[in-house]
Amino acid sequence: MPNRTRPMTALLVFTGLNVVLVSTITPVYDFVCFLPFWERRR
Repeated sequence: MPNRTRPMTALLVFTGLNVVLVSTITPVYDFVCFLPFWERRR
């Protein structure tokens, strides 16, 4: 295994994990942020 492929693989895995993390947290974050807003308007 060449030395050059390992940082590339680590970078790809890191980026993939970040994308999964963001796509998982964003709806929850929006829900938590907007829930008190709608409760206050009622």
